[in-house]
Amino acid sequence: TADRSPLEVICIGFSTVGIHTEYRFRVAHSCGCSWKVQRRYSTLRVLHDELANVIAGLPAFPERVSLAQHITSDRDVAMQRAVGLQRYFHILAQRGDVLSQASVLRELGGERPDIVSSVRILRWEKVGSTQQKVLELDVTPSLSPEGCNKPVDRIEVQVNVPFWLHSGGPHGKTSDGAVFVSTVGQPVRIETSPGDLELELHVRTWNAMGGSAPLSLRVPVPNQEGALGACQHVMAEPVSQLGLEPAHWGQTRLMAGNRVEAIWAGDGKWYHGVVRRIDEPKGWIIVDWLRPRPLENEDDLRCVCESGGDDTAHRQVLAAHVRPACPPSSARTAARRLAEDPQCRRHESI
Repeated sequence: TADRSPLEVICIGFSTVGIHTEYRFRVAHSCGCSWKVQRRYSTLRVLHDELANVIAGLPAFPERVSLAQHITSDRDVAMQRAVGLQRYFHILAQRGDVLSQASVLRELGGERPDIVSSVRILRWEKVGSTQQKVLELDVTPSLSPEGCNKPVDRIEVQVNVPFWLHSGGPHGKTSDGAVFVSTVGQPVRIETSPGDLELELHVRTWNAMGGSAPLSLRVPVPNQEGALGACQHVMAEPVSQLGLEPAHWGQTRLMAGNRVEAIWAGDGKWYHGVVRRIDEPKGWIIVDWLRPRPLENEDDLRCVCESGGDDTAHRQVLAAHVRPACPPSSARTAARRLAEDPQCRRHESI
């Protein structure tokens, strides 16, 4: 039996807009999202003509005007066209070569996917008696059942080995740059090389319109037998959900010495640090993780060492995982007093 089409297009009616008739469609994708769109007959005709120039064997498009339609009402003509359009898109949706065309999804109201919602490590598996390991990821796309016009055809994870490991020997030569693919609801299985110590993962979702922005994270490769198995730790979330707007971030320029918040790759959480060096060509920022200071009480200071982590590790952080930190609570209190108390401002200016 033939595989079920990932896209279902149903003509649910039509309406008059000005002097034209527009046809309403409900589009449902196998990834779980659906949306509605309204298009004119002439617009869909242009799409058919464009497809015919690059794809052979298309179904016949509903006729423009037949002899019988000259003696029927406009509503009857619209009803006949609606039936014809339903038949046309039913056949079209069975063609993988058609659905791979960006123009089809665009005309049906679709858009590129959003950045993934979350990435979670399911388990590490050891391959036989070798030193090779397989990482299994659970990737959750950003989808909603209704009103979501950004369907996901596939999930791709590109694996890169951090650049500082390349100079140390043959680490990661097999898996560096490899791309692993899965579908929504299925785990992504990533085959690592025996020498891999740490991996950069760039996770994207794709449809015919293109790929989402990547969600990038770093994952240490376990080197002990006991570290293999199930792991329920959530590795990362979209940057937008972590309080960092990409447009604003692009205008923020960090320098050495700036206090920042950054993701520590050991557990995927945000901690405070200070920028030591910025490696712009490589897209990395070297961070010194902060430690609590004696006799100072900063309630909002989050330290790697206080969470049981090694704050001498994972100091090279992807630029997308670093953001300017708010001033410490003590500095914010002083600034607020300075702004509110005229006497303080007078003493400060002396």
